[in-house]
Amino acid sequence: MKLDKGHQELLFEIRPETFSKCPVATVYWSYVEIARLDEAELASLVLEAWTQIVPKKVSTAYLARP
Repeated sequence: MKLDKGHQELLFEIRPETFSKCPVATVYWSYVEIARLDEAELASLVLEAWTQIVPKKVSTAYLARP
């Protein structure tokens, strides 16, 4: 998953059994042990990862919907 850089660094540090570095070009994405997440946390991380890779106008419009 491509998470916010600050968030993923925090997760690497405090939950290394669940999150680890996945080198992609010159940055890191996150390997995630999905079985260690509950449904709500997984949904939140998928949304965060999605907002990192789609155009800003797409994620902004999606997040602004009622």
